[in-house]
Amino acid sequence: MSNRLAHDEFLELHFQDELAMREGRPAARRFKSADFRESRTLDGFDFSFNPGIPRDRVHQLATCRFLAEARDVLLVGPPGVGKSHLAQAFGREAIRRAACWAHVRRKFFEGAEAGCAICARLLKIINVLYRIEDRARELGLEPEHRALLRQSRARRVVAGLRRRIDRTILAERPRSPVGKACSYALGQWLGLLTYLDHGDVEIDNHSVENAIRPCALGKKNWLFIGDVKAGPRGAVFYSLLGSCLRRGRNPRAYLHWLFTRIAAEGTHAPHAMTPAAYAALTAPAGKRAQAA
Repeated sequence: MSNRLAHDEFLELHFQDELAMREGRPAARRFKSADFRESRTLDGFDFSFNPGIPRDRVHQLATCRFLAEARDVLLVGPPGVGKSHLAQAFGREAIRRAACWAHVRRKFFEGAEAGCAICARLLKIINVLYRIEDRARELGLEPEHRALLRQSRARRVVAGLRRRIDRTILAERPRSPVGKACSYALGQWLGLLTYLDHGDVEIDNHSVENAIRPCALGKKNWLFIGDVKAGPRGAVFYSLLGSCLRRGRNPRAYLHWLFTRIAAEGTHAPHAMTPAAYAALTAPAGKRAQAA
């Protein structure tokens, strides 16, 4: 029996395992050794229903459709259970991962806190990268100009850091704080370089973690929320309110405006009721004229 899998077969196995993990059952992990066919399309795959999983409990496969159609997707953060294998399924050339420098910095910070002088020195070098990001933020640079700043100033700092890490990992014990920190950094290295060439990619994913912190803190409170459909509904509200905060708008004021407008006009023009539309509508007169 061949171990080669089509993409629909891969997705079925992947989500069966993911569901098993969430329910505390053992996961077969069959997709880890899968050998995928050359075809990288998902034509004909039914994203609305997977026969191996109950309809109302299947993961939102819209993400998979997005990955199938996109050709330049950047995934920020450490590799998870699903991301690396989805990347393999849709072609490694289609997805370039961007690793998080904050996770790397934290390892050296913990080593410095434990009294490791080498960790403290390497931490200072990483902090230089963050000062460059602070400068780009102060100047309000557009993505293309931020990428140029990174290439002219941050790239040589990163190269120097790599040389020091290579020397350190040969001289220190692997189980020491600095050895662990250097090993982690080298394991993420290709992803850590991604932000240098892409001005629209942040140096770390702190903004994402800060945005999902309220949801993460409340997970146990909402564990038995009563209806499986409550999750997607909650996600919609989180997206709306998070978009308001990113645009500097009061979420409560937006919801009051939204529900008032829905009651008066219905939902025939949803694009005109988004947080972006509300932000444009409530922007100062000068900014509205500039946007127009």
